[in-house]
Amino acid sequence: MDYIYARVSTEGQDTDNQVSELKKKYPLAQVIEEVKSTKKVRPKLRDLLDIAEAGDRLIVWKLDRLSRSMMELQMMCADLDKRGVILISTTQDIDISKPMGKMFIAVLGWMAEMERDNISERTKLGMKNKRAIAEAEGKPWKKRKFYKYNSKGPPPVHRSKAMLTRLRELRGLKLTWDRVVEKLAYENIEWKIGTTTARTIYGRMYVGTQGRS
Repeated sequence: MDYIYARVSTEGQDTDNQVSELKKKYPLAQVIEEVKSTKKVRPKLRDLLDIAEAGDRLIVWKLDRLSRSMMELQMMCADLDKRGVILISTTQDIDISKPMGKMFIAVLGWMAEMERDNISERTKLGMKNKRAIAEAEGKPWKKRKFYKYNSKGPPPVHRSKAMLTRLRELRGLKLTWDRVVEKLAYENIEWKIGTTTARTIYGRMYVGTQGRS
């Protein structure tokens, strides 16, 4: 099955141009249009990724229609490739089922690693600057405390209500825990957690000890 995914990034735009050009090349493809979305919330794309199966083709005008985050895009491409779903970007001449497409995924992984390092470096620099400012003003500096997810402290920011709801939805689809955490990560990079953490959260929030099975 061929799927055309089209999305606009600016209010007032429409997907007509993208769709008309893609339909010329893939006339039998099913069109999925995301007219209103944000960087992190793309419900139609999320649903499309859920139903895509091995042998299906996901066709986009440009890869930035899927994500502007290098890390999220890398995880998405790697996941689709692992599942046998073919991602095609027509204007960039990328097909992840072909050798050049495989190379693109590898390069994307390297760039995503650089992006992770840059984020970490900026975070450390920001904390260093805040500490210097506090000391210059004669104020006590206390490093932010990250609580574990338990009854004695608040949960980390990334374990938001939206994240917990999505975790429950994915597990309700009978996906493996590995698949659940993969999907959480590329739907929202801030939701990246390990399988043990996911099982623990699910068990405590929804089904008690049964969630650990």
